[in-house]
Amino acid sequence: MFGLQRGYCSPYWPASEPDSEVREEAEPRYEGLRAMRIRYQTYMADRKPVLAAPKYDSWRTLVIPPILREMHGAQLASHAKPWAFLSVTGRPLLGTDFDRDYWYPIRDGAQERNSGPRYARWARPEMPAVPEMAGEDIYRLRHWAKAKLDEAGDIPRVAVEARMGHELPGVEGTYSEVTVAMEERIVEYLQGVWEKEVVGTGLWTPPFPMALPDDLANAASPLVSGLPVLEYE
Repeated sequence: MFGLQRGYCSPYWPASEPDSEVREEAEPRYEGLRAMRIRYQTYMADRKPVLAAPKYDSWRTLVIPPILREMHGAQLASHAKPWAFLSVTGRPLLGTDFDRDYWYPIRDGAQERNSGPRYARWARPEMPAVPEMAGEDIYRLRHWAKAKLDEAGDIPRVAVEARMGHELPGVEGTYSEVTVAMEERIVEYLQGVWEKEVVGTGLWTPPFPMALPDDLANAASPLVSGLPVLEYE
């Protein structure tokens, strides 16, 4: 999430893919699907931000349902910075206390915050708590996502594990591969989860995107130019 850049989001990828081999393989495969690319993570090294390979070198493509495509498009249209997600001050999330300022209010709920035009960047709507995530670290969302895919019952294990960035061991991993039909089923299923379990039950959803004030968006430093890139063998 911290390292996701505009060019790897579904409105632009795979046409924006700099690796010609990856692009030539992906463009015909995802012509009828929307997908994003997991390419980098970002963290601090020697007090400097760096781009690095994802955990376990798990570069991969994730097909996404229409609702996420819509959200990503609206988010990217709200600013012109290279990062997909920015802090409330228009800067990279890497420099924030993400748990305190973002995850805990989402997980535990928060009161409406509106301090007037001087502090417009801190404004947010009232947010209800998510009881199922009480006390949980944000990483549990990854576990929940896998459980939801397993719950479908008809999505092959190879497709679920590939989406998580895992490799199947043994003969199964050697001879199995993810097909377009499997990815189409993932898209269909995840869209159905949204429509039935969120929209259909009337769950609260935040407005999106929550645009930054113009002065912050224009003044924000993206910290991308010249950012060191760490690649692992």
